[in-house]
Amino acid sequence: SGKSTLVKLLLGLYRPAKGKILFNGQDISKFTQADYLALFKVVFQDYAIFDFSIAQNISASVDQDQGRLRDIMMNNGIAEWVDRLPNHEKTAIGTYSQEDFQPSGGQRQQIAVARAQYKHGIYQILDEPSAAMDPIKELRLFSKIKQVSRDTPSLFITHRIGAVTLANKIILMRDGQIDGIGTKSSLLRQSAYFRELWHSQADMY
Repeated sequence: SGKSTLVKLLLGLYRPAKGKILFNGQDISKFTQADYLALFKVVFQDYAIFDFSIAQNISASVDQDQGRLRDIMMNNGIAEWVDRLPNHEKTAIGTYSQEDFQPSGGQRQQIAVARAQYKHGIYQILDEPSAAMDPIKELRLFSKIKQVSRDTPSLFITHRIGAVTLANKIILMRDGQIDGIGTKSSLLRQSAYFRELWHSQADMY
């Protein structure tokens, strides 16, 4: 319904057909693409996991800050399963490796989120970051997003209506348009569409 398109517009990957996008009051077209993208830590829905080691997949580099890498693996629940592997974070991913290690969908998503957190950026964007995770890992991830957001402003896209309780502000999308902006309480009062979403998913639990 336009959520991922909105993110790609904010990141300057798409150009608006009309109008302009401002970042801290500045037109983003005035930035070089490299300088602008360096401001963000991003996890897209269509993230890639490469046939490199787990450490290289997280750091996106052949060299790692080992302390930073360890902290991020611990905070994202990755250390729990990486420490059981024979070569730990040096374990290579993919069928071309001697280990032939194939992470699960949830583990791949954890690696993608950790990669974003390893990067030094000032704003975090996560596009459906928990879609492949089980409920326990999902809860841990949302708790981590809330913790990280104290220092790093975050925008996260989700279909899980319960997750919006983490947000200070909700942008409600419908059919490619912004249908409402507000808190959970204000949208429950003002938006029939949000009420429908909220009650339909609440009934599932």
